[in-house]
Amino acid sequence: MKRYQAQDISFYITNVCNLTCNHCESFNNFAFKGHYRWKDYQEVFRKWSEILSIEMINIHGGEPITNPDIVNWAIGIKELWPDADEYYVSSNGTLLKHKIETTRQLVNLGYNIDIVIHDPEHRQPVLDSIHKILEHHDYIIDDEADPVKNRHEYIDKHTGQNLMSIEEAFVFRQNSINEIKDRVIHMHRSDPVEAHRICFNDVDEQCWGFFKGRLYKCYLTGIAEDLVKQFDIEPEAKELLLKYKPGWPYDDEKTLDNFFENLPNHLEQCTLCPDFENCSNIFPMPNKKVKI
Repeated sequence: MKRYQAQDISFYITNVCNLTCNHCESFNNFAFKGHYRWKDYQEVFRKWSEILSIEMINIHGGEPITNPDIVNWAIGIKELWPDADEYYVSSNGTLLKHKIETTRQLVNLGYNIDIVIHDPEHRQPVLDSIHKILEHHDYIIDDEADPVKNRHEYIDKHTGQNLMSIEEAFVFRQNSINEIKDRVIHMHRSDPVEAHRICFNDVDEQCWGFFKGRLYKCYLTGIAEDLVKQFDIEPEAKELLLKYKPGWPYDDEKTLDNFFENLPNHLEQCTLCPDFENCSNIFPMPNKKVKI
């Protein structure tokens, strides 16, 4: 059986986030709903594990710690991909104080809780949570891992496991929303090649993700199905979003070959994202979700 290779893949397990960051690429500043359960997709992922090797695995959201099924996701993923080089859970860190035991379970399973702070005021409470979670670990802190992002890594002295990490991202680039008019979301009409180039300026070679068992090139295409069900998207953008064909492990080899060969390339859906750099601070954050 032919086997495909991926450097980095995220497992998107929820649309829900407790924060309201403006320009969130996953639309989590809206009242976006939807937790996903591991058991609903485990057989699809079992099939994926037979044909796809992954170097770095990331459990993502939304805020994945909000999903009450996160531990089952973590266990299931490691059982199917036991040889990945790294395992992460991406978090904003603000809910860890309420999830101490759950976070300890994730760390003990071999996951690095990779925290990105989106407001300077969050940093000290998150640091307090980290120290509580790791109180039974013997670790060192690497505070020079990335000085630009003010990244600190908590490394087990005996095993070398990166237990937790924390860095800062206080600025977001504009997302795919051009405007909201009469409660309808209107997206950009950009040069897709340039929009794709800008999108990948500050990320590694890929940002592929699993959404409900299917493999997508990016977050916008991945959340599209839920997005158009929960929000009013202007017709042309809606049609374009739903036109995208994700990867499916039961497809024939020719279809899968074509899918993986084209993953690095721009999509016609890239026109919905901006083809210009426009970044802005995301704090202080609104207290309530955007309602449309």
